[in-house]
Order: sequence, then structure tokens, then C-alpha cells
Amino acid sequence: MWFLSFSPPNIGLKAMIMKRFILFISIIVFLGFSGLASGLAQSQEFQSQQPPAAKDEKLSPEPGPFGRALVIYYSATGKTGKVAAEIQAQVKGDLFKIEAVEELPKEEKAIIDLVKPYWENDTVMPIKSQTPDFSGYDVVFVGGPVWFGEPSFPLATFIKDADFKGHKVIPFGTSGSNYGRALEILNKSFKNAVVVPGAKIFDRLTLESEDLNVLIEKWLSTLTVGP
Repeated sequence: MWFLSFSPPNIGLKAMIMKRFILFISIIVFLGFSGLASGLAQSQEFQSQQPPAAKDEKLSPEPGPFGRALVIYYSATGKTGKVAAEIQAQVKGDLFKIEAVEELPKEEKAIIDLVKPYWENDTVMPIKSQTPDFSGYDVVFVGGPVWFGEPSFPLATFIKDADFKGHKVIPFGTSGSNYGRALEILNKSFKNAVVVPGAKIFDRLTLESEDLNVLIEKWLSTLTVGP
């Protein structure tokens, strides 16, 4: 009889403890989810308050006197690189360097000795550079040194591979003395381009005797790009 009278209260106590345990767990779970939701809401609010990411200026450069301009160049000794950098500064454009696969020496005679077989065998000199995206630009300046009276071979390779897709192109270059047919070749080499009249080859004597800033400014003033 004692067993029978004791069992019901014991069962009721266990049930009550179980209910309270379940309620306790439920409260903890609820508070946990509430904290997580609050954290997510604060994170989203924080993200929404952040300033938008800066645009890639390479895709949308600020227009200068020639509109949006890109200056593409090859330079073995650095002379053409200085000319290209001055053009880039004055037109407020972007700069793109063509790089040859074969690293060339800096001394001019050593360069000529190294590249002469390409000229004698009329072979293409490979380059590392991929053709840039011209779509964001109104005008493209393209230049390099003159070798053997022709455009330097890495520059020639780049021009051969590139499709200018109707863009306006302004050729330029640098030369030790006689630039031979380089200007003529340049003006005819750009695939699907509108070549702007006024291409210029800067010879060594002029570059060494005149101020580069003034020299480039004078040249740019002679160019008419049009609409």
C-alpha cells in the first residue's frame, strides 16, 4: 500500500521537473536565436552604412584634353618610356607598357646585336603583354623606339596582334637618328583603327637638346582628334 500511495506523487514530481527543464531549454534557445538575429541586423546595418567601393579608374579614366586616353609603349633603354610618361601626364590618361619575353640589355649596341637576327630572318619577337581593353578610351597613343628603320619588334608584335576596333590611334616613337620607314609602317599597321594624322618620331638630338615637357606640349597642340 505504501508503494501504491507513493508512486503517483513521484511521477508527478518527475513530470514537473521535466516540464521546467524543457521550458528552461526553450528560453535559452529563444534567447540565442534572438541574439543571432540582432547581430545579423546590426551587421547588415553596418554594411549598409559603409561607403561604396571606389570605381576602377582603369575602366573609366577621367577625361583629359583628348577625352579618355591610353598611352601604350615599348621601351628598351627607358628613353621612349620617358616620352610616354610625359604624354600620359599631359593628356591625363593611363599608361600601358609592352614587355618582351626575352629580357634585353640596357646598352643600345648590345640590344642591336641581340635583336638583329629577328630583323635578318623576319621573325616575330614574342611579348608577355596581353592586349588591354580599349572600350573605355576615346584615343590610344601607341609608340616605341625605331630599330633598323622600322618599329621596334616587340611593338610590331603588339600591333600585329591587337584589334583597335574603330578607336582613334596616334602613333609616336623615338629614334637615334634616321627613322627610315618607321612612320610609314606605323601609320598602316593598326588593325581596324582610325589613325589620327600627326604621328611623330622624336630623334635623339631633339630629345637631348629640348625640354621634354615643352616638346610634347608643342606636338600635342598640333593634333586634331575630332569628335
